[in-house]
Amino acid sequence: PNKSVSVLVSEAQIIALTGKTEAFFTDNGLFFDQASGKLYFTDSASNSILVRNASGTVSQVSTEAQIAAATGLAAADPEHIALIDGKLYVTDFISDSLLEINPGTGAVTVLTSETTFEGLSGITGDVDLLDGMAVSPDGSTNYVSSSDTPNAVFAVNRITGTPAVHALDASFGNLDGFMTVAPNGDL
Repeated sequence: PNKSVSVLVSEAQIIALTGKTEAFFTDNGLFFDQASGKLYFTDSASNSILVRNASGTVSQVSTEAQIAAATGLAAADPEHIALIDGKLYVTDFISDSLLEINPGTGAVTVLTSETTFEGLSGITGDVDLLDGMAVSPDGSTNYVSSSDTPNAVFAVNRITGTPAVHALDASFGNLDGFMTVAPNGDL
């Protein structure tokens, strides 16, 4: 490491690709795949999922229209993102769902819906998946958080999409955040 900072993706590249007048990343997620050298990220101006390949080319993985079609809603707002075993996992703030996306085709499926989260024991409010996502060390579980009532962190089985309440506490209010998992499994 030479302690330098460089721009991997410019706003101009994103604007040229999406046709929007700006790019917007506040509270959005990104994931760097060391094996391929690809940087996956979400953009709130275009509400799409983008990737920068190792040679610097930026392209869209999934558009807002593809995400909205999968969720059955008119719009989408992809937020946090992870890549596990060749699949992207993305939280969508509009549908409050956890999505699974094929990065090669852009095909989007709903892994866990808002109604599934809200049907869990102990959940009494509207789940808002605006906040962070983390992945267990063994890759079997996605952790997603809702910082509005019910102020919860959910553990979602990555294969089945089955969620469980991992933690429920008012102190998670305004978590507005990013999560990571320590090697011992602590969030």
